[in-house]
Amino acid sequence: GGVAWEFTEKARAALYIMMLVFLLKLQYLFSDSSVVSFYLVRSFSAIFFVWMVLFAYQFVIRLAKSDFDRFSLRVLFLFVFIFAPVPYYLGFRTLTESLSTALVLISVFFTLNENQGKGFRNFVFIAGLFSALAFGIRYQTGFFSAVYYPLIFIFWQKRNLLKCSLIPLFSGLFLGFLLLGLADYFFYGIPFISLYKYYEFNVLRNVSVEYGISPPAFYLAGILINYKFLTIFFLAGTLFYFKKFYPLIVATFFFLIVHSFIPHKEIRFIYLSLPVISILTILGVHRTSSFITEKLKKPILSYIFIVGVIIYSSSI
Repeated sequence: GGVAWEFTEKARAALYIMMLVFLLKLQYLFSDSSVVSFYLVRSFSAIFFVWMVLFAYQFVIRLAKSDFDRFSLRVLFLFVFIFAPVPYYLGFRTLTESLSTALVLISVFFTLNENQGKGFRNFVFIAGLFSALAFGIRYQTGFFSAVYYPLIFIFWQKRNLLKCSLIPLFSGLFLGFLLLGLADYFFYGIPFISLYKYYEFNVLRNVSVEYGISPPAFYLAGILINYKFLTIFFLAGTLFYFKKFYPLIVATFFFLIVHSFIPHKEIRFIYLSLPVISILTILGVHRTSSFITEKLKKPILSYIFIVGVIIYSSSI
């Protein structure tokens, strides 16, 4: 029932509030229970998270070249992405992180997949809209998008997709930013006032340091603690698939580096990067197992390798 100080000080966009107002108004037609509200809001966030996981699964599986590839990728996805370190997306303080992460990564999966056919323009429009909405929910996603979209333009240009993508992308972005401005206007009285207030509180006044300061290696340590042995395969996946997915990889590393130099740190601030790390980890293990098969000509060794990675990672 409480309202975070960022909203009372207009330092966070009212877009998230506006989304919840419609949801809760609908709930109040049937019940005014705070317990129902608690789970309804988390279910709303979970829908987008599950949607993002399904797209992540398709993103990984489409790289399969054989039945063995599909089987191993499914096993690895199930282990790494679902059972291995999954951020607390439905935790009390992570709702905006969960929703913004899901929206940004759905946008990535839509724009990185050039095999959408005639529907590609529609997917690009939705990607632009979701990216703008994610920015309104968590301004920090701008660190990712500011690097990702210039790189995706290069990615599209090499595939002759740039001309057909620019209008739908900017149309989606325009609609999303229009909703952001309208939300601030209706709730705060001035469109886009939260952008200035966010800058004032977090840059000019640096209010966040009152909640603690951590060293630059804080997030690196968090990733190592969560992924442990699998970090090796995250790095392998990054190297093996950099040329194919460089917009996603470079934007993710930039996002992590920028956050590493912001004094106040919490793991939830980098949730956007964690599913990407999980995907690259999956691809790293898979590519290593494929290398074993290619060199030794014995697929059984790849099965043993994958099972060994899963068992060892689960034991440490």
